[in-house]
Amino acid sequence: MNELLSIMGERLRSLRKEKGLSQEELADLANVHFTYIGKIERGEINATIESLYNITEALGVSIIELFRYLQPKPDEQYTSTLTLIINRLQSRSIEDQKKALHLLDFVLQWKDE
Repeated sequence: MNELLSIMGERLRSLRKEKGLSQEELADLANVHFTYIGKIERGEINATIESLYNITEALGVSIIELFRYLQPKPDEQYTSTLTLIINRLQSRSIEDQKKALHLLDFVLQWKDE
């Protein structure tokens, strides 16, 4: 699986969940098949620009918003990992984000000891 496709799929999933849409609902709005949305979100296919445009229009965001945070630096692997973490947390509630931050602080403090 291509890492960039996986990152973009995570971003799309995050945006879709932020809007409270199922894959089926988003597919209907974007005029694509719901399995296509699933394949994009899992990073299994390289979607066309036209499809991505239709999907972002259905989400009510610009295509630029979809690609935000998708610029990992080639020599820094942590960038893509950080992007995955950000995308996963963005789709969660503020309460869940705070719990994740607390857990991260705990783990990092424990590791430093």
